[in-house]
Amino acid sequence: MSWYLLMAAIGAYMADGGFRKSEAKPFIYLVARARLMWKDNAHRMLGTSGVVITVLGIVFHFTLA
Repeated sequence: MSWYLLMAAIGAYMADGGFRKSEAKPFIYLVARARLMWKDNAHRMLGTSGVVITVLGIVFHFTLA
């Protein structure tokens, strides 16, 4: 398994949790840290970051592996 696919899976988890405003335990910790800087936009920032990480993981998998 490529580490880049793991990176893409984690990014997909972040995007899903961010856009659906998940209350899952691991995601609550991410939101708590993001709220310090992003206030009410923490979920949106985590969702957008998750999409970027997912896309980069997939691109890296097919170009660098």
